Amino acid sequence: MKRYQNLLVSVASAMAIGVLPLNLEAIASGSVELSSAHAKGGNGGGHGNGHGGGNGGARSSHGGSSGHGKSADARGHGKSGSIRSGSRHDRLQAAIDKDTKAEKTRSRVDGVRTARAAAKSLRKQQVAALPTIVSIPPAKPEEKNLHARLAGLNSLKRNYRAYLVSQSPKMASIRAFVMASANLDIATANLDDAKKDFQAVLDEADLQGFDPEFYDDANLRDLQDRLETLPEGIAEFDALRSVLDSREAMALSQAEDAAQTAAVGTDDKALKQALLDGANKNRVAQYGDDYVNDDVMDWAKDILGVGDADGTIDRVRETLDVRR
Repeated sequence: MKRYQNLLVSVASAMAIGVLPLNLEAIASGSVELSSAHAKGGNGGGHGNGHGGGNGGARSSHGGSSGHGKSADARGHGKSGSIRSGSRHDRLQAAIDKDTKAEKTRSRVDGVRTARAAAKSLRKQQVAALPTIVSIPPAKPEEKNLHARLAGLNSLKRNYRAYLVSQSPKMASIRAFVMASANLDIATANLDDAKKDFQAVLDEADLQGFDPEFYDDANLRDLQDRLETLPEGIAEFDALRSVLDSREAMALSQAEDAAQTAAVGTDDKALKQALLDGANKNRVAQYGDDYVNDDVMDWAKDILGVGDADGTIDRVRETLDVRR
């Protein structure tokens, strides 16, 4: 009986030694899963011994252990091979994808460099084709809306009474324009009245009978020139001299002189200069003489009441007219 047990121990040892090279081979190949599979096979052998002991037969235990070991060994080798194969494929695919991406990046970079080089070459050719002296117009400042462009000129909207008493140096030119324009309006109104009075004297003298075409459309200067061409003693000379010596003729002459004097400093040129004098210096420096453009001129005329517009000049004229 003891000899039989020793024989069983020898057989089991031989089988264990036979399995050992497979584990070493798996470890040498670098496959962790293969070693695990063999370990599972060993566990299977242990389970087989347990089951065999339960069944009460050492031979059955040995048989079960051998069977489980081979099965585990087969499964282990198959699984390890599959994982190793899949891992190599994934690494190869990743390398291919990386090379493809790098190639695309190099292509894009090369394309950008080529385009830049072509553009640079074209610019050099264009510059080379330019004449030696090129007149480049200055860049225009960015247009601002009218309110921002006006800046300090918005003070033109102040009450008309400020123009009558203002002592501000910045507003001096604009105030002078407003006062001159108001006086021109008064002088023009006086001239219109003087013309009406003189026309009444002219109609009463009935000079149209001597030369209708001339006397129907003659002004004071024309009448004075005609008198110098007429011989003394004739009816036309006496009648025309009587008209020209009248008080109405003298009033008309004075009104014409006053209107002519009052017109100085009231034209568009004077208004533009007044606006430049009253504007913020930084705005004038930014735009130069173009600062006062058509939009600014139209806005100023509307506020001040130049021409047909009703504004500050009209209020000042009414005040000055009442004071006289």
